[in-house]
Amino acid sequence: MAFKTPLADQMRPQELAQMVGQQQLLAPGQPLRQIIDCHVNIPLILWGPPGTGKTSLAQIIARQNHYPFVTFNASTDNKAQLT
Repeated sequence: MAFKTPLADQMRPQELAQMVGQQQLLAPGQPLRQIIDCHVNIPLILWGPPGTGKTSLAQIIARQNHYPFVTFNASTDNKAQLT
């Protein structure tokens, strides 16, 4: 039996134009959008409940800026995996 990609991952937005919500930050000319578009390399903390787009946004930023992206879930992964 082949592993199938979860539906949530299949439906995940692939670019900023597909993101829904947070237009006060992500619309053209808004603060976070300017950071992303200008490739400003600063640390960001994305905080919020599950399912609000934090990981999707992080993946889009990484892809758009050609940054490496590695997922780590502090609830299920352990610090030995960070090395």
